[in-house]
Amino acid sequence: MTFCGRKARLLARIQPGPRTGNASVPAVTTNYRRNQISTRGNKPQRRPRFDYRLASRERQAEMTCHMRISGIIFAAGLLTACAQMQPAFLPPPAAPTFVQTTAQIKRSVVPVVCVQPPQAGGTDYALVSMEGTAFFLLRDGTFATAGHVVRDLTNPARRVPCPVAAILIPENGWQSTTVSFGVQYFFFSQANCTRDEGLDIAICRAPKDIRQTMGSEPEPVILETALQEDGALAAFTGFPQTPVSFRVPVTSRGSIAAYGGTNDERGPRQLFLDKTTWPGASGSPIYLEDGRVVAILLARGTGDGAGITIGLPASFIARLLAQRRQAQQ
Repeated sequence: MTFCGRKARLLARIQPGPRTGNASVPAVTTNYRRNQISTRGNKPQRRPRFDYRLASRERQAEMTCHMRISGIIFAAGLLTACAQMQPAFLPPPAAPTFVQTTAQIKRSVVPVVCVQPPQAGGTDYALVSMEGTAFFLLRDGTFATAGHVVRDLTNPARRVPCPVAAILIPENGWQSTTVSFGVQYFFFSQANCTRDEGLDIAICRAPKDIRQTMGSEPEPVILETALQEDGALAAFTGFPQTPVSFRVPVTSRGSIAAYGGTNDERGPRQLFLDKTTWPGASGSPIYLEDGRVVAILLARGTGDGAGITIGLPASFIARLLAQRRQAQQ
């Protein structure tokens, strides 16, 4: 017997029997297994005929039970189907780490160098000096660097003259574990630059087509013009001046200490990083863990300010870039 059948029989038997007059006459029930009849007192009762009312109650109770179970099964199936129709909620992608971001930034930074052209009958350029760091702003090869880096290229007081200024791009990326690797020089002059001497920033572009030469476009950075909270983690990646044979970018990480300097409607002029820097890092991008560039490195602290790095907030880079593009239209 099924679960509903047993439940129906139990419910039917405990219901009260029919009333006759003022007395309640209990229903006569039959033990179907042993074919026995119930007795009242000591006087045996005759065998009753089949109780159709009892059977009807059992049938109704059993049908109700089946309907309830069918409803539960249907509801469970409906919920399962609805759940399968809902789009899967995937966890958000993990934020990039500084290791991953630095690898990406290295594809955007290049050294500003001085190069000796080939001698008569020769074909090879000779690297004379590493002057500073630059980073790409646009895919056409437009880059930003510190203003004093460009200015010093033609400074008559230089100990070693700069024959030709260029940016240096490796053929297969920066490789710190390789003894030597192929490079391409892209020459430029001050005539190819837009400078703001007061802010000490320059935006330049080498006339030679980088994509045609390298087979791919430069990777520009993303500028973040909003000011950051004190204590926000930041890093910078740039090139040391000496020795000349050390031709791979170096990364240092610290925290934004404060903003300062002249402050007007355009915002503060200086960003302070609680990390020292090295000669040659001028023009390096200062970036957050997600790769957004918040400043360009211009100087290091001296005297009481030793141990800090000073940068120009990215909003001023964006303004000068907009002025340059407008002037070229």
